[in-house]
Amino acid sequence: MPGSFRLGKLAGFELFIHVSWLLIVVLLTWSLATGWFPALYQGWPLLAYWLVGLLATLLLFASVLAHELAHSLVARTRGLPVKSITLLIFGGISNIEQEPANPGVEFQMAFVGPLTSLLLGGLSYLLLLALRGGISPLSAILGYLAVTNVLLGIFNLVSAFPLDGGRVLRSIVWKISGDVRTATRVATFSGSQTGCGRGNGSRRGPANRPDLRRDRLADDTSLRKRANCRASSLAQVRPVPAKFAWSAGYETTCCLPAAWPACAVVVFLSS
Repeated sequence: MPGSFRLGKLAGFELFIHVSWLLIVVLLTWSLATGWFPALYQGWPLLAYWLVGLLATLLLFASVLAHELAHSLVARTRGLPVKSITLLIFGGISNIEQEPANPGVEFQMAFVGPLTSLLLGGLSYLLLLALRGGISPLSAILGYLAVTNVLLGIFNLVSAFPLDGGRVLRSIVWKISGDVRTATRVATFSGSQTGCGRGNGSRRGPANRPDLRRDRLADDTSLRKRANCRASSLAQVRPVPAKFAWSAGYETTCCLPAAWPACAVVVFLSS
């Protein structure tokens, strides 16, 4: 991905950091250090708020990395090539270069990410209970990680293709119908209804008027003819790599929806 720099290798996967990740680290650290932790834990030194805020932010992205690593490990064990994992402003991307061959593999790949986040959230909460609450920096970080990971897992299970939940839905419909195209249409429609996915599932508006549909079909036919003529004149036609289609898919894990709503929920868990 342009604008990324290599950090190293993790479990055999190339790990990259996008420059936008630095921006979200600064913003989230500032938000936690100046608003969230001071509101819940009074009396700390100013430096402590900033250090705890930075550590909580880094651990949140470590959780996102674990989410992506789970996707990538399952993909690799199922014979799908994984090029790299990239952390960026919206979370993480696992560059899986091939679509799964059957619904069972897709279900496993899609579900393991949110499951990992939910397990991390549960583990953080159990550790928080073991500490019996308190106002220590460790308790504050565990409470934050518990809520953010649970919210991250729930958000990614929303049946909005191409999020994890949309991929889970597609795998189920694919298994029942035996047709991946039908399953994709169902998952895309579900995503359009939730407002999180891609595609246009609305039954209203100009895009669904019969006259405009006829015009669009005519335009598409013309474009296809021109494309075929151009392709026939080329000595070699390079297909679009599968990774571009996949990189827009379920392996994109968004952590922002989990980061800020967590500030409201941790109050209850930490009380």
